[in-house]
This record gives sequence, structure tokens and C-alpha cells, in this order.
Amino acid sequence: MYGWGTNNHGQLSKDKKEAPFLATPTLIPELHLSKKIKKICAGSGHTIAISSPGEVFVWGNNNSGELGLGDN
Repeated sequence: MYGWGTNNHGQLSKDKKEAPFLATPTLIPELHLSKKIKKICAGSGHTIAISSPGEVFVWGNNNSGELGLGDN
């Protein structure tokens, strides 16, 4: 899986201080080869990925509970 664009909330799974903007598609190493991603949903500040066995991965902004973790 690759991500690019603004990363001001960590929505590209990179440290927002080290990579505030990615101009070109960049590999997301946490999901490379170890997971087969079948669906992706990207909001303006967060990302959700679902693997083929049904695992759900979320990252990015959680100010309004967008990540479904039960907190903000």
C-alpha cells in the first residue's frame, strides 16, 4: 500500500514532523508484504485499511473519534 499528500495528522502512517508532505507515492512499510489489503477508506485526516482476513487498521487524526478506538 502506498500513500502521498498532506500528512499533517499522520494519516500516511509516517511521523508528521519527519514527513509533513509526501509528493510522490511512498510505501507504507507496516502493511507491505505482511498484509493483503482489500479495501481502503481515506478521510481528510485519517485512513482505514481492511485486510483480506478482515483485520482493520486505522491511523491518523482521532480528534472526534474517527479511528473508532473509544477515545479522542
